[in-house]
Formats: sequence, structure tokens, C-alpha cells
Amino acid sequence: MEITEINVGTFQGCKALTNVIIPSTVTFIGGYAFDSCISLSLVPEFFANVETISSFAFTVCTSFTDIDLTLTNASVIGSQAFSIEGATIKVAFSNGAKPAGWAADWYGICNVEYDA
Repeated sequence: MEITEINVGTFQGCKALTNVIIPSTVTFIGGYAFDSCISLSLVPEFFANVETISSFAFTVCTSFTDIDLTLTNASVIGSQAFSIEGATIKVAFSNGAKPAGWAADWYGICNVEYDA
């Protein structure tokens, strides 16, 4: 069976979770999927084929301080998908276009640097 989605709240509140290997077949990360996973290390390869990152997917992942992401296939990023106080997130879109859902509040309380 091929995994294509990480559903809403799948790992929510797993405070001891440090690593997750996400198959390249995953295209959808649901809301709150990794919410409050305070020990999780973010691996940029997580997002290789992801098309949708839902609202609050990585909220309160306090182990993320500086994140450098290239979102190759992202077409939707939900509100406050990476709402992490004090984090700096550098986002580049390989197609140069901001995805649907990109708005002033998608990042919440962190700093976002956008590079087309």
C-alpha cells in the first residue's frame, strides 16, 4: 500500500517524536499533523513532493528554529502551517509562484523570508 497522506492530527502532541521518514509518495500533510511535536527535527526532504500543507500542520514545533525549505510542488499552504514563535523560515518555490493560501497570516508568529 502506497502512503499518500499524513492525516489530520496523526502525530499531534507526540512530544518525544524526534524523527519521521516520510515517503516520497506523500503529497498531503493534514492540519495539526505534527502539532506540538516539540522534539521533531525537520528534514527538508519531507517536502519533496508535498502539494498541500494544511493549516497548523507544524504549529508549536519548538525544535524548529531555522528552516530552509524548497517547496517544489506545493500548491496549497494553509494558514499558520508553520506557526512557531521565534523561528526563521526561508521558503523558496521552484516554480516561483506563491501557493494558494499564502497570506500574511500563514506563518503566524515566526519570521518568514520568501525567495521566488
